[in-house]
Amino acid sequence: PKLLALDDADLKLSPAERAEAWTLLRSIADSGTTVLAVCSEAPEDAQVVRTTPAADDAPTTPTTEEETADAFAETGRA
Repeated sequence: PKLLALDDADLKLSPAERAEAWTLLRSIADSGTTVLAVCSEAPEDAQVVRTTPAADDAPTTPTTEEETADAFAETGRA
């Protein structure tokens, strides 16, 4: 695949299991597949994009595909 997406990539893993999982994901990324992982603890050498939830009363701003692509391009991830 060209993209591998994981949610809670490190959920309930021991530190050793977490390290093994990240090593595997890094090897997949190094082979040319884009890896997108949602996690609670990213490795120090990972490219990280952090998000915060909007407040319940905050207005939401629609985001276009172009704006999303621009955000990733600005961080060098496009």
